[in-house]
Amino acid sequence: MEAIKSYLNNMFANLPQTAEVLKAREELLQMMEDKYSELRSEDKTENEAVGSVISEFGNLEELGPQLGIANQVTASMDPDNKIAMDSSQVNQYLSDIREASSKIGIAVAFCILSALPLILLHGLIRQLGIKEEVANAIGIGILLLAVGIAVYNFIINGLKTEKYEELEKRPVSISNAVAAMIRREQEAFRPKFARKIASGVLMIILGAGIVSITGVLSNDNSPLIFGAVAVLLVLVSIAVYGFITAGMEEEVYEKLLNTGDYSPSRKKSNQAMEKFGGIYWTMVVLGYLAWSFITKNWDYSWIVWPIAGLLYGLISAVVGAFLPKD
Repeated sequence: MEAIKSYLNNMFANLPQTAEVLKAREELLQMMEDKYSELRSEDKTENEAVGSVISEFGNLEELGPQLGIANQVTASMDPDNKIAMDSSQVNQYLSDIREASSKIGIAVAFCILSALPLILLHGLIRQLGIKEEVANAIGIGILLLAVGIAVYNFIINGLKTEKYEELEKRPVSISNAVAAMIRREQEAFRPKFARKIASGVLMIILGAGIVSITGVLSNDNSPLIFGAVAVLLVLVSIAVYGFITAGMEEEVYEKLLNTGDYSPSRKKSNQAMEKFGGIYWTMVVLGYLAWSFITKNWDYSWIVWPIAGLLYGLISAVVGAFLPKD
């Protein structure tokens, strides 16, 4: 029997350890044990019994449909080395990414809004009766705290979703029923996706318009200009939050269905954008601080944030446009 168990372990070595696969393994083991006992009761030698059992039950490709793991077996034999996922794994993946996308979106919003206190304090120096050095110290302190919180969230949520990194590189194998379920969810999500992207673009344009009109109608050091910039940053942060949450969920559907940017021919190219968001916004913060401290031009360095928000969307669009098509 040990020889049979060892052979069985080798048969299932390349299959994902899901509930379905483990159940199938136990069923097959029971079938093999029953057959072995039957042969031994017929006075077959141990070697003859083991050989007969392996000959009858040693082909998972034939037994897969009977055991309910045909897709997993096919995927394990696929030269593309697909990742087999069942419905429970798919639902868990969707749930984890939705939660992570919300937290990452908030972290990015924190990065964008981190300069808000500094900008408002500079605009209200006279009204508040504080020195510029004090305003700088308070504003920079809050900025660094906000960025620290954002980076902490990037790291924590990155670790939580690390187990799904292979989906960036390898195609997914799912049953037809699960694929149909994902397509229905994707179709239901598309109107929401479109609304988030369109409203985000509209908010950025609206914020830029408010700053432009306020700049024309007000003096350079008017508190209204600083207030308009604050409104712009709030609108940009909300828009980018929508871009991230909508984009990450849409990516999940594409990964599971092996379509769009995650079709087999484009998987490799997409790795260039991996973790781009976190690195990008960290560099934006460093650039903002460097420019502001070196030039002492805090009144104008805020322009980094709306430009960074627009540039982020532009880079994503350009990279997507130049990726190889299927």
